[in-house]
Amino acid sequence: MKVLLLEDEINSSNEIINYLTEQNYEMYLATDGEKAEELIYNQKFDLLLLDFNVPKISGVEILDRYRCHGYKTPAIMMTENSSFELLEQCYKVGCD
Repeated sequence: MKVLLLEDEINSSNEIINYLTEQNYEMYLATDGEKAEELIYNQKFDLLLLDFNVPKISGVEILDRYRCHGYKTPAIMMTENSSFELLEQCYKVGCD
């Protein structure tokens, strides 16, 4: 399974990548939204793990654009913010 991880916190990304690599996932890392968007449109992923708050383009904005182009790849949004409004926003743009 090929997974894109959008995460700008080095410790968090290392932990996620190490764990999922041990589970035989093929991991790709983007530390900002522009790089993530480039990877999304140039490769096929089985899963998107997107941090909400990253430099340049937010994870939710990337997912919204991606869904508007008709892509259905499952996506999980990650954030430290637990507000209902944020959760609602993520689901509105197609977060799984």
